[in-house]
Amino acid sequence: KIKSWQGKITIRQEMVDGVFVPITPMFGIEKTIGKYFLAKAKVSRNYRLPTLNDRFWSPGGNIDLLAENGWSQEATLAFKTEQKQWKLDISSTGFNRNMNNWIMWIPLDNQAFWSANNITKVWSRGIENQLNFQQQIKGFRCQFSIGYNWIRSTNEIAIERPKIAANQQLFYTPEHQTFGNLKLNYQQFIARYSHQFTGGTMGLGENLSAYHIGNIQIGYQLKTDIFKGNILLNIQNIWNTEYFIVERRPMVGRSFNISFIVR
Repeated sequence: KIKSWQGKITIRQEMVDGVFVPITPMFGIEKTIGKYFLAKAKVSRNYRLPTLNDRFWSPGGNIDLLAENGWSQEATLAFKTEQKQWKLDISSTGFNRNMNNWIMWIPLDNQAFWSANNITKVWSRGIENQLNFQQQIKGFRCQFSIGYNWIRSTNEIAIERPKIAANQQLFYTPEHQTFGNLKLNYQQFIARYSHQFTGGTMGLGENLSAYHIGNIQIGYQLKTDIFKGNILLNIQNIWNTEYFIVERRPMVGRSFNISFIVR
């Protein structure tokens, strides 16, 4: 640490099946700028082993899969200010990630089922933006957050089966996502509404439409001499939106659940 600069270095080493996997280092640095701003940057190596399903699922598992590996970089600029009754945080993060030996399930020639293979390279880059605001007014506390993510994840090698062109967005990976949350607290009462927009994606058989999802939570905080707890009513997909993450597999419509949490 040097005045307003801070640095961090980590080195991770794992052993799998008695063999050391490649070292995954990370180097990060951050600096305060004036009274309100903070700048951060990070460079790291990524190394992801195949999952058990990728290796052993029958049929289609592949015990000879290589680990996905690559490098990623990200930079963040954050703004923060607060007074006695309110607080504001704004941040924007840009990232870049290049991965080799990306694992995909595809149908090989003369094969009736799909199988896992190290088939392509993937380049992911994007910007993640978020704003958080908190206001205290007498017995009320209001928390509001909103964000927008643009994520471009593309295949860098053309594939014939399934047909994927070079520089094409990954299947089922939305490029645009927006979210917002509003939470109100009054004494022991809690109310929260969250909303999410997910952009359209490409599917293997057909394109999937964009959709909006809204969720509501209403609760009460219990406080006794013996325990503390929350009673919560959750309404998921309150607008009963019909949407798909994978084609021909509709997601659940409006649903309700009540939970009781004791601490």
